[in-house]
Formats: sequence, C-alpha cells, structure tokens
Amino acid sequence: MDGKKKTIIDVAIIFDDITEFFVMRDVIDAMKKAKIKVDIVVPYDSGYNGLAEHTQEKIGSAGYEVLSDARPNTHYKILFTPYDMRSIPRFDYSYHINYNYGAMCTKPNPVWKPTYKYFYDASFIFNTYEPEFLRAYGIKTYAVPDWRFKDFKKHKNNKDQKPNLVLLPTFGDVCCIDILTDSAISKIKEKYNVIAKSHHAIHFRVEEKKRFERLEKIADVFYDSDTSIITMLEQADVVLSDNSAAIFDTIVAGVPVALLSEDPNLRKFGGVNTIQYELIKQGIIPHTNNPEKIVDLIDTAFKLLPKQQKFKRENFLSLGEDPTKPFIDITKEFLSKDPKQDTYHLLHRAMIEEYDGLKKHYRDAISERDAVYNSSSWKITRPLRRIAKIIKKD
Repeated sequence: MDGKKKTIIDVAIIFDDITEFFVMRDVIDAMKKAKIKVDIVVPYDSGYNGLAEHTQEKIGSAGYEVLSDARPNTHYKILFTPYDMRSIPRFDYSYHINYNYGAMCTKPNPVWKPTYKYFYDASFIFNTYEPEFLRAYGIKTYAVPDWRFKDFKKHKNNKDQKPNLVLLPTFGDVCCIDILTDSAISKIKEKYNVIAKSHHAIHFRVEEKKRFERLEKIADVFYDSDTSIITMLEQADVVLSDNSAAIFDTIVAGVPVALLSEDPNLRKFGGVNTIQYELIKQGIIPHTNNPEKIVDLIDTAFKLLPKQQKFKRENFLSLGEDPTKPFIDITKEFLSKDPKQDTYHLLHRAMIEEYDGLKKHYRDAISERDAVYNSSSWKITRPLRRIAKIIKKD
C-alpha cells in the first residue's frame, strides 16, 4: 500500500452471469434511489467460455456501469456475492452478505455445506423455510419478498392455441435433456407448444454444447440464457424441469410444475434431503424418471396446483407495496454499523480467521506429507521398509 487514505463505497455486488444480475437489478435501482453507492463487478471467467465478457456487455447495454475488478484503494462497507468469491478479485470490505438467485435451493450439496456458508455475515433468502435451519451456520438470515415478481403478469393464450409447456432444464449430472426421448418429445408436442430456455452453464460450457443444440432443436420457441426466467414464467401454462431451482420460481409464479429426473435427491447433503424430493414424497410435485410418462405427469401437475400454491402461501412472503423495501432497510442497517464495535461481527471474523488458519495448517501438513512421499530418498528406501515389515511379521 502507498499509505493513501482509502475511498469508502457503500456496496459492491459481484455477478458472474446475467441470471444473477436479473435477480438483483430491482434492488440495485432501489439502492441508487436511496442514495446508496453501488459498484457492479463482473470479475472473472469462472471456467465458462466467454461468460464474463458476455455478462459485462449485457449489463452495460442495459445502462449500468460495470467494473471488472474492485476499485483500487477502496473499502466497501458491504460485499454482496451469490457464493464464495472472496479471492477473485481481492476486495477490502466490512460485511460479506450472501444473495440467493432462486426462490429456494434445490441442491443442499454443495450449497448448504459449511464451507459455502461460514464466511458470510448474513444472507438474504426468498423464503421463510430455509432461514429456520440455515441459522445453524451462525449467520444472520433474512427472509425477504421475492421482488423479481413485482411486475409479473401472466400471458393468456388464445383459445385455439395449444397451451405453453416451458422446459427449464439445468446441466451436468442432474440434467433431463439426455433422457428426453424423441418419442416423448413427439407426444408432448401433440398437446403443447414447447418453449425452452437454456441454463447459462449449457450456453457457455464447451462440454455442454450437445445439450444446448438438442434443447434448441426440441423447442418450438427457444431462448438462450440472456432471457429472464420471469419472462419465461409469464408465458408458461405448465413447466417441466429437472433439479433446477426453476422448480420453486415456478411455484412462486403460480404455474404448475412437474419433474423429469433420474434422481431428484441426487444433491442431498448428508441426511438432509433435497426440498424437491421431500415435496415429491408429500405428493406436492409430480415426478418421473420415465420420459414416456411425461404427458400423464403434466396432467397430474395441473391437478396438484392447489397443493403447490398452499406450499407457496406457507413458505413465501407476500410482495406488499414495495418488495424491495425490506432489503433496503436491512442494507441500511448494516451500512450504519461500526464493524469495530459490532460484537457479533468481531466474533464472527475471529471464527473465520481461526477456521481459515486450521484449513491452512491442514493444507501445509498434506503438502509436507506429499513432499516426503515424492522425494527420492523415500522412493529409494522403499525396498528396505518392505523388508522391515516382513521381519516384523515374522
């Protein structure tokens, strides 16, 4: 450091894809209206081909200033991230707060692992269900209205049109695209107009290219990951997904949802099942792993809509006149704190430092062990150690 006094800025928000920006756009506008200074940062590629550059361009074209790194010699009072981005880039901040980019989590593994949570001071969550047990991680959890739906308007089809089935798959080992047979697709298209949206991971990952191309081919109307899920849900009469968080966005939208998935509990964490698996067991969400049963499954989804809406009423807050207000009020509360006098914050930072220190000691011990095992002397003396074991047994 050159000794210069640091510039103080209220908030930095990190994004690595446009979906995250769509989630936070309304509160960014609300913060600006409340005179809260916000830096938008899209700092790295995250392993997806060209995603960072694309995200920067899209956010910039929407009229927002986008940075590719923290401002030099700057201290942020709050750093908002969707998951652990502490090392990319190097931010100086007081409070680290998590924002979720879905109505509810479909994958406790890895999202609820302690290593994904311990470093946060607080978390904003779009439901009242998860805060009850995420407090186990020692972070402050705030249930807030899902402001993404404040201008939500359902599209109405003409009577002579087929209803719209919106297909919202995810990627990797939980993706349903691979198990969708041509015969199943034909049966679906007899009854429904298929609208599909790609996940950003299949849009930008080279290894997901075949899935992207197949999804585009399946759809009567296709959208890439630049389209907000809210736009998709406005067009939907029913949604077919796999283990995507779109399941719960769909329930909040009041649209029936069904699951095609090999294993809806694949991402359980220890003894904690996925929420979608629990809802399948309770008869709230219909599920099959047989693509030939999809049409019947979708019919069942319509019948289960009242149960899905009951789950919505019990687990999601009403929007109210201004759904961004709770977020702004809580953010202002954090901005008004003095982190040097905040006992909770001081203890939490001490816990993080101790935990990080233990992790470093463990990594160092592993490195030292590996250095010994890979050394020339260890390899040369291996025959002698084997002879010593034989003698000891005798």
